[in-house]
Amino acid sequence: MEELALLRILLFVGGALLVVYFISAWHHVSIAKYWPTAKGKICSSGVSMSEDLEDTIRNKRYRTSIKYKYVIDGKEYFSEKVYFGDWLEISSSSFMRKVVGLYKAGDECSVHYHPRKPQKSMLIVRVTPPVYALLFLGVAFMVAGMCFIKM
Repeated sequence: MEELALLRILLFVGGALLVVYFISAWHHVSIAKYWPTAKGKICSSGVSMSEDLEDTIRNKRYRTSIKYKYVIDGKEYFSEKVYFGDWLEISSSSFMRKVVGLYKAGDECSVHYHPRKPQKSMLIVRVTPPVYALLFLGVAFMVAGMCFIKM
């Protein structure tokens, strides 16, 4: 019975942490929308894949791998930050390939940069599907935790 109580708590708290992360991402994106922009250039662009082997099943995960440069006040900066939450790896490559299709090596791009910390930048200033997935997962964990609580 104590194991079930611990599971309830872990599900609910874990879900709450994912929801808090989503709220943090939404907040950061809402601020970054007002950051100034600069012209940049894509240095390299691709989708990186990592995979695990579990019980003869290959689990493939994808993420964007885009490097770009931009100049602020005569100083050149390099970054790989594409959007808030771009560290997330997902099992479907379609979203990642769509993003990479927008930013091909050699293309010019619009870079949003932090006005006081120009080394902080990103290309896409919106909450993206992988971050929304964290919200849905968090809510599902919280609901599962609450359902176990009522048992």
